[in-house]
Amino acid sequence: MQPGETAAFRFTVESNGASQRSAGFNLAVTAGTLGLVEGQGARLIEFPFRSGQFELTHSSSKANNNGRASWDFTWTAPGEPGVYVLYGSGNSVNRSSSSAGDRSTSDVYGVSVVAPTATATLTVTAEPSVTPTAPATSTRRDTPTATATRSASATPTPSGTPTPTPAPSEPGPARGDANCDGGLNAADIARLLRILSDPGTAQPCELADADCDEEIDLDDLNLLFSLIFGGPPAPTCEPGAGAAQLD
Repeated sequence: MQPGETAAFRFTVESNGASQRSAGFNLAVTAGTLGLVEGQGARLIEFPFRSGQFELTHSSSKANNNGRASWDFTWTAPGEPGVYVLYGSGNSVNRSSSSAGDRSTSDVYGVSVVAPTATATLTVTAEPSVTPTAPATSTRRDTPTATATRSASATPTPSGTPTPTPAPSEPGPARGDANCDGGLNAADIARLLRILSDPGTAQPCELADADCDEEIDLDDLNLLFSLIFGGPPAPTCEPGAGAAQLD
């Protein structure tokens, strides 16, 4: 997408069980503006940790159609080029008025915002002129004309379940490696989202504490996005630092 461009997207929750009859969702983005599409049964609410920023969620659960529930929405890219991340969660439910039998999951989706590239096309015309006296000579007067064409990366397909674009894995331990597999990629984002959404999760990998403050919180998630999608390197923690605690 280009800076300031608006594109349409679709968030889909697919059930894995016949007893699950409907679904709900919640989606946020690192920057830019989320927008509603009429008739989708969704609403915008202010992000609880960032004043003035909004996330998208359902107005009420939506009935499954062939095991799926989907919501269309728009996103307007920021004015600055970069990689921005949409991340959200879906919950498939059986409408039993309890959480028994319900299932939830989360996913991330990276969008590249690139500035248009101007390509100049040069056209040269030659106009010979002949002097009638002395030996004939010719001179060329070249008049270039430039035509600029704008190009940008392809807009991501606006339908289907969002799929993360993983960065290449890096060898060795690294801050933000939430699953301790030796690399930084979208799997670490998914792991950290699960850690934050479920305080009862088993003790996480110490490397999940990306900013070395001995707590695992949204600051670590934001830093992890930056590390995977080309941001500055993570800070170096003091050797022997204790395991981080979930905030």
